[in-house]
Amino acid sequence: MALDGLLLRQLYHEINTCLPAKILKIQAVSDTELLFTLRTQQGNQKLMISLHSVYNRINITKESYTTLEVPGNFVMLLRKQIDGGIIRSMEQIGLDRILHMEIEARNEMGDIHVKHFYVELMGKYANVVLVDEDMRIIDALKRIPPFENNSRTIHPGAAYVLPAPHVGKQDPFHHEAFDLEESFTKQFHGFSPLLSKEMQYRIKQGQSFDEVMQEIASSNQLYISDVEDNMFFHCIPLLHLGAHYRVYPLMKGMDILFYHKEEKVRIKQQSGDLFKACRKELRKNESKLPKLKQSLKEALDCDKYREYGDLLFAYQHTLQKEKTIVLPSFETGEDVKIPIDMRFDLKTNANKFYQKYHKFKRAQSILNEQIELCEKEIRYFEAMEVQLEQAGIQDAIEIREDWQNKAM
Repeated sequence: MALDGLLLRQLYHEINTCLPAKILKIQAVSDTELLFTLRTQQGNQKLMISLHSVYNRINITKESYTTLEVPGNFVMLLRKQIDGGIIRSMEQIGLDRILHMEIEARNEMGDIHVKHFYVELMGKYANVVLVDEDMRIIDALKRIPPFENNSRTIHPGAAYVLPAPHVGKQDPFHHEAFDLEESFTKQFHGFSPLLSKEMQYRIKQGQSFDEVMQEIASSNQLYISDVEDNMFFHCIPLLHLGAHYRVYPLMKGMDILFYHKEEKVRIKQQSGDLFKACRKELRKNESKLPKLKQSLKEALDCDKYREYGDLLFAYQHTLQKEKTIVLPSFETGEDVKIPIDMRFDLKTNANKFYQKYHKFKRAQSILNEQIELCEKEIRYFEAMEVQLEQAGIQDAIEIREDWQNKAM
């Protein structure tokens, strides 16, 4: 499940206690994850902003991340525009999943300018947008040109416009009447379907709407309910699930929820193409090996061609050319059937058998080397496949470098 506006409200309030904060460092953890190192009154803090379509979030994190050595153009622009700046304030836009930061930063001339940094945590549309004092977009992590969405363009130079608000919904902290049988997602701002079910369940159990809202507003914890292979979470216990739940401080809970999931995504970004290439090479070599072994088996049987040549030379003056000539073996005395190419005389047939004998004799050592190399490649790619399945993010990067060095 994704964050809803009410859970983001609690995250925002806790992050807000760290402000004002100086931006010491801006790093990219992946193509969709930004890591800000901040100097706050409580000491240095790391702010994770994930724009992943499923795992988008924002929270203060204690986890260690492997950052990209070569970040993308947007991160380079952020470093130029706001690195060293001061995050003066943060606000949530209503109860939407949008945060607005005001950042004071110096330009190249040393003059202080205010930048606006919008974090939009709206599922597959998650984005971050940097805006200037005139509310013109400087750039965004995910650009949306006019031909993709003419109602809301996210592109350098365009005016920044907030997403259209939901009409007809109430503020759950200042509400009028509501319909218990209709989803609260449709009636109130900030509600996800999961929280709507929880609210309806609790009201039917005798708790009032305002009591639940007060519990949400005062919560600084995250409750994670495990249902089969899924984890459901919010800042209040999800009693309607009827499942055991774990309780963590809000920010730590976010790390527990998302750190390993996002790491798997990062590993896939680093090694997904390697998996495909590895399996392709493995299949190619596994297909090649039986053919090499069959060729070796034929090459090892090359002595028969030498015998064909010897017999034809020994009896050529007494034989008539036929498609198949049968002669007794010099070694065993048993009959040997010799296939004859009717386009050539017997002497030429004998010479061709000798050529084939020498060709296969030389091929034996070459084929043995190729089989050994093929088996070595199979073992290498099998081991790489296992490593990729078990790899952490740093391991995946090292495997990629190893692959690139091997290819050179």
